[in-house]
Amino acid sequence: MRQLVFATGLLIAAASGASATGGFDCMIDDANLSFSVSGTISRGMGGAILGYHAEADLLAEVVPEALRKPDLSAGLVHHWLDHPELRLHFYAETAGDDPYASFDLILKTEATEDELTYAGDYVLSVFDGETGEVFTLSGKVTCGGE
Repeated sequence: MRQLVFATGLLIAAASGASATGGFDCMIDDANLSFSVSGTISRGMGGAILGYHAEADLLAEVVPEALRKPDLSAGLVHHWLDHPELRLHFYAETAGDDPYASFDLILKTEATEDELTYAGDYVLSVFDGETGEVFTLSGKVTCGGE
């Protein structure tokens, strides 16, 4: 009997936890950057990101070759979800024998009239360690949620 009560409690907890999460995705596709991120975000606990997958392909010629496809698997360094704003901040650096370079991407969006759609701007700063130059690229970003 105890096992049945415990199993029922786990089932209820799992079901209520599922309703406390939602999905999100953002896209950038312009002459400078092809970027996508999708993941799961909690609706409580400060909007914690529970998991995400992000890919970037830097298309601008000014970007160092070693940073054209940065590894963003651990690159989400800050996020903010407080309706009507959704903000994401990604950071990555080159690794190994590649010359030092860094990727710093900030997405700032606000909800549109359709509450499940966010639109805004991105700013990407790329530091080239070989030349000491910082390149700043910007453009539009769209996000969606559920």
